[in-house]
Amino acid sequence: MLRHLYDVDIKLLRVFYAIYEYGGFTQAQLALGISQANISAKMSKLEGRLGARLCERGASGFKLTEDGETIIAASEQLFSALDEFQNVSSSLGGELTGTLNLGIIDNAISNSNSHVDVAIANFIESAPSVHINITIGDPSELESKLLDGSLHVGIGLFNQLNISLEYKKLYSSQHALFCGSKHDFFNLDDSEITDLEIANSRCIDRGYLESIKGLKLDLNLHTEKSNSHYNIEGLALLVLSGQYIANLPVHFAYPWIRSGKMRILKPESTMASADILAVYKAGKSSSKVIEHFISELELSHSL
Repeated sequence: MLRHLYDVDIKLLRVFYAIYEYGGFTQAQLALGISQANISAKMSKLEGRLGARLCERGASGFKLTEDGETIIAASEQLFSALDEFQNVSSSLGGELTGTLNLGIIDNAISNSNSHVDVAIANFIESAPSVHINITIGDPSELESKLLDGSLHVGIGLFNQLNISLEYKKLYSSQHALFCGSKHDFFNLDDSEITDLEIANSRCIDRGYLESIKGLKLDLNLHTEKSNSHYNIEGLALLVLSGQYIANLPVHFAYPWIRSGKMRILKPESTMASADILAVYKAGKSSSKVIEHFISELELSHSL
């Protein structure tokens, strides 16, 4: 049992978390830059300090024990709290220091309305001592990480339902229903395609889009689940195959529209617009690092 937490314990926990994150001792070796024997010694020391076995390792591979799963969950909370403390304490006095963990949905920056790159450039210029980490994920993942503190700011499409988060509009994104050039609809006029035919076509479920106000199409689409439905590239590949239709961002699909490999189906009824939002935790706990980055985002998208 660990009665007091010391700096050495935090370092050992970070080693254990790296092993968990990379899926084993061998995989974590390169990431940590230490030998496997050294990793094993540190794990033994941590288990001795905690009085519990945290993982099984050997020929059968790496696997967390029940106690190990508990410690991993507690470690995530600990690391998040340490990051938050560092951000708050680093905001005291003069120069901003610390870390900014930023999450963005995939392909958002390819929208010409996006000036996130400008915001980042201005932020780095004004706060050069702050280190920025960027994570790409779907909105549900980003919201979850914002709530547990592992992300500080998220950028993407959100349903704005969580009262623990603040949402600020940055720019708009147009979406529409697409088919590929190999699809039966491709060479037909929109007037020849009925809503019923669209509804009965194979359509890939885009997941989170169904929860975004303004993007849910009133066509009773018979959607199918796919492991690629949160990844726009994977979804586009299925559309290009000619076997599926799907809701895609217009800016993302534009190169295929221009090359004649995709088209929008009935834009008058399937074209819709939604806001790309900056999201962060509500309340007065935001650090000056987060506040400064949010202000740079707002400024870069107001020009």
